[in-house]
Amino acid sequence: MTVRIALRRITRLYPGPATVPSIPDALLLLAGHRIVHVGSEAEGAPEFWTVDPTPVREINCAGCVVTPGLINAHHHFFQHLTRAVPAAMSASPLEWLFVSYPLWAELDPAMLYAAGRAASAELLLSGCTTTADCAYLLPQDDGALAAALMQAVGETGIRFHFHRGCMPTLEGDLEERLGAVMGGRVRTLMDQDEAVLCKRLEHAIDCYHDDAAFSMSRVALGPTGVTYTRPALMTRLADMAHGCGCGLHTHFHPRPDEDTKAAPDAPIQFLERSGWLRPGTWLAHGTRLQPSDIATLVRTGAGVAHCPRTIVRLGFGVAPIGSFRQAGLKLGLGVDGAASNDQGNLLNDLRLATLLHRVAEPPALWLTPEAALEIATVGGAAALDRPEIGRLAPGMAADVAAFRVDGLDCAGAVADPLGALLFAGTETRAWLTIVNGEVRVENRQLVGLDEGRIAADLNAAACRMLAQAKRATGIDFSKRMTVQDAR
Repeated sequence: MTVRIALRRITRLYPGPATVPSIPDALLLLAGHRIVHVGSEAEGAPEFWTVDPTPVREINCAGCVVTPGLINAHHHFFQHLTRAVPAAMSASPLEWLFVSYPLWAELDPAMLYAAGRAASAELLLSGCTTTADCAYLLPQDDGALAAALMQAVGETGIRFHFHRGCMPTLEGDLEERLGAVMGGRVRTLMDQDEAVLCKRLEHAIDCYHDDAAFSMSRVALGPTGVTYTRPALMTRLADMAHGCGCGLHTHFHPRPDEDTKAAPDAPIQFLERSGWLRPGTWLAHGTRLQPSDIATLVRTGAGVAHCPRTIVRLGFGVAPIGSFRQAGLKLGLGVDGAASNDQGNLLNDLRLATLLHRVAEPPALWLTPEAALEIATVGGAAALDRPEIGRLAPGMAADVAAFRVDGLDCAGAVADPLGALLFAGTETRAWLTIVNGEVRVENRQLVGLDEGRIAADLNAAACRMLAQAKRATGIDFSKRMTVQDAR
């Protein structure tokens, strides 16, 4: 029997696209995994709904803003194990990685399972219904790590894009420096045998990739960063993804040394020549994109995931997202990993994205609340090449988020309910989250999951990782380090 849900008396419904008007006192009807009606309470339900004898669950959404489920276009679930580690708190990006890799080298399936449940649960609680996880660090994985991750997200019920990534090389001079700390174990972090790597990627695709509309699990490929020294591998990954209908994903905001490695091409030209730039490819960050880079991405249909809190946390610089939008770039929103956020709450990152770029761009390019929401919904769907999610319209996926705006934090902000949520609101949780027609969060609580147990399991796994890494390296990660200490 198809489950039907009616969201009634919605204070204001926002369909997703910034150009589509919001609907006050709205009615939203869901049947199974699809939206079947969007309208106003005054118009009432359509006849096909009223004559259907299937039971209906009615949810009163008075006092709520209702939006498409938010889409998280970039994350690293395994990093939930290393939040707010003192040794990495004040480190620049490369030094942060120098501290973090010895910790992440200890990752095992039980740890990743705990992190995967916690990360996806936190996203659901923030109104996120679809997430991409950049799982590039699966050291010497024979399938057990990937299986643990997929089990965790399957239990929470979030729509999942598994970026089964890889790490052929380490950033900058980290391989040499980490070798002094980790010895030969540093090589276990890297995917050096291309034949073995490709077999593992093929296995992940066979097990977890479903390219059907409304699918709950898809796979994307790609290294953690553009591998300029192995162009044949970049091309092979692009060909594999194209042949299997998978996405492509990597970090991309080239450092000066990357300009040298890509020569005589520019980094963006290297990507295009490698077959990477096409619909279904999305790049994380893009903080150093030049106008010509943006034009290339727009022309080829590739997208970018903007991660505002990470660029502040690691000092990347402010991405000009107003300019990205003006150029027509597919632009989504990401929380990034909890070691560089250190949160995993997409609603909070949406609030920050609404404001952060204003310090770097003129007022004409500043985001309205509707434009910011579009990035977190329609934009993310476009970047992931998922046309069936990210909007509230008949025929679209039944992925919905509702946020209360009738509390003290939003009191007085009555002229613009979405503005109240993003500018005034301090509540970090969605009141209701529905994924594929299933209620996953209700009254700001997870449905069918023990939040306390999820947190306790993650804390235990994080303690185990810290202790093992300390024994292996002699580093006390609980103490703050300076750059000089790291070197």
